[in-house]
Amino acid sequence: MINDNGTYKVGSIVHKQNSENGEISKLVLPGGKFSRQCVNSPIYFKSDVSLSCLLKNDESGCTRKYASFDQIDKIEIDSTGEESNFIKPTITCIDATGVEINPCRSSIFVVGVQCTDAITRSKYNIFTDGTTGLIATVEIELTLENIPIDSWIPQNNQIQFMRSGNSPTTISLSGNPGYQRDKPVRLGSLSGDEIFESNIFKMKLMTNNQ
Repeated sequence: MINDNGTYKVGSIVHKQNSENGEISKLVLPGGKFSRQCVNSPIYFKSDVSLSCLLKNDESGCTRKYASFDQIDKIEIDSTGEESNFIKPTITCIDATGVEINPCRSSIFVVGVQCTDAITRSKYNIFTDGTTGLIATVEIELTLENIPIDSWIPQNNQIQFMRSGNSPTTISLSGNPGYQRDKPVRLGSLSGDEIFESNIFKMKLMTNNQ
């Protein structure tokens, strides 16, 4: 889904380029579909999403695409949808307690022991230009952990689109990830490509007494 001029529109699949070989492909992140095991899930333009799944803790799972920093470091994001201009994301790494790891480290599989410095969580903040609406900058935060050999490698991934100059915020709405019993249904009014907290309200229905 692209506009007539070839640029992104809401719902387009975001593309990336491999900085090593120039290969262009869909931007996908691991997510669970029909089980908790990971499958590739495409990322859509201006569609926020949270994904989670489990990777097998062996050499392939530990060092594979999206489980190791050196793989993420190859990603360049198509900024316009025309596959002609690619942006190198700014990547930061932290440990499970939030302390920065600098420089970032690639994962290492220690046979019979653990997957060292595996990526267990990633947050992609994709900032769009206020004028063109296209991708201006990308920030990625990776959480690195040591995962014992008898445990699966958790994958928790979040994509959030926002306008340049805005700080990353999360507004929890009913239905994401699921409705809670006896809690009100909430509606949001879309302003441009964002929902502001001031535009969120409880859903009300008319009754015969009103």
